[in-house]
Amino acid sequence: MTVEAPIPLAPLQIVPLLDILASDDIRIHGHRIGIEHIVYAFNSGETPEEIVLRFPGIELRTVYLLVAYYLTNRGQIDEYIERLEQSSIESREVWERSRTPTSRLIGVVLRERAEANYTP
Repeated sequence: MTVEAPIPLAPLQIVPLLDILASDDIRIHGHRIGIEHIVYAFNSGETPEEIVLRFPGIELRTVYLLVAYYLTNRGQIDEYIERLEQSSIESREVWERSRTPTSRLIGVVLRERAEANYTP
């Protein structure tokens, strides 16, 4: 006995979800937003609806797909993000060591102004 399906069962149209530009640069297809930004928001407790408000160029269905992709591949994606964070720390350290005395002084002044809520 064959039963007719009450909903369409044609394969879902699969669209590219991610653009892999480099081993440390995976972005949402058609955007400059890295997958890590969606993961950070999701892991901070934001719902897909809230994430779409933060990144208005991304469709809600894309966020749901990304969250499902993340949950399916959580270990690998968390490792990727950890490598990104470590690379960022190392780059910052290299930059700090290469700063000139004037650049360091400007940094101190800017931090002090920010702490004092200074507006010129």
